[in-house]
Amino acid sequence: LELLVEKLEDSVRDEKTYKDQVDSIKRNAELLSVVGEVLVQEGMDEADDEDYTGLSDAMTGESTSVVKALGRDDYDAVRQGVAKIRQRCDACHEQYR
Repeated sequence: LELLVEKLEDSVRDEKTYKDQVDSIKRNAELLSVVGEVLVQEGMDEADDEDYTGLSDAMTGESTSVVKALGRDDYDAVRQGVAKIRQRCDACHEQYR
């Protein structure tokens, strides 16, 4: 997950990079969303912890928002969504890493 988030951050560092990497941003955001869904499935570590599932669900939601913003070609919304993904990851890692 950390690698995907870093790739997203690198891809939105400026508008030119964003334009050049739209497909990569979409793929990485979709992958984050899928992993977020998997992390909360029954049998996964912490899947029964409400705080953990809330953070994972928030990351999934932000990832979905990034994909939607890409569809609108809204660079600012994509960049803000990536920043929110980072915040969700950092908050989770403070508690569960």
